[in-house]
Amino acid sequence: MIPPLDEDDLAVLMHDIQENGLLQPIVLDRSGRILDGRGRLAACERLHIEPAFVTYDGAGTDTYSLSVNLKRRSFSKGICAMITVKARANLGYSCPDSG
Repeated sequence: MIPPLDEDDLAVLMHDIQENGLLQPIVLDRSGRILDGRGRLAACERLHIEPAFVTYDGAGTDTYSLSVNLKRRSFSKGICAMITVKARANLGYSCPDSG
């Protein structure tokens, strides 16, 4: 449900990882599905850097994924609303306030 980074944002992330290393590991669920960090993984792959992974052991993996991504990414209200509509159909989730 979360759109991927565009090429400009991915380039910025790649530059940051190249300069500072991968500061946040990629979060997987118990079955190996990426919950958080698709952009970081793509950047590491393009840079030929071995990524770090952690496994989220909590409940509600879909809610976790939506929560961390919607809070961190700078989505427009329209994109956030679209994601929320899709998430409500599946999870009963609503978009956090943008501040």
